Amino acid sequence: MKQIRNLVAVGMLGSALLAAGAFTRARAEMDQVTGTFTLPFDVRWAAVSLPAGDYSFSLETTDWGAHLLHLYHGREGVALIMSQGHDASFSGQSSLRVLREGNRYAVADLDLPQAGIVLHYSLPKSLERQAAREREVSQNIHVTELGPRGRA
Repeated sequence: MKQIRNLVAVGMLGSALLAAGAFTRARAEMDQVTGTFTLPFDVRWAAVSLPAGDYSFSLETTDWGAHLLHLYHGREGVALIMSQGHDASFSGQSSLRVLREGNRYAVADLDLPQAGIVLHYSLPKSLERQAAREREVSQNIHVTELGPRGRA
């Protein structure tokens, strides 16, 4: 009899854990922001080199507050990039801020005002110094922010 009670208790605990996991996954999917953009040139984005072309993304915020950006070139997943920091967004238009040094480009920020956030990404040391003193080396690339789960 005691063994049956223990099995029932374990079964109920397992069901509760499964329900909590399903709720967390559903919440994460609801909070996920998606969008698209076109890179007119090759860029460095954190530790990833991306060729020019059309991209889509989904932004996931983890339970511990990290922001993970999933990048897709067509249907192919090409990168998973974690931001180095973030701020609140007050601008009106979603955009990528790209810094240029000679013929090299690197993504500095992804501004997503619908989500209320600007994500910052690591830059090569030479571009970090340059970004601090020269605003004209930056270029904004329009991002179409689709909102949660692809809804405009």
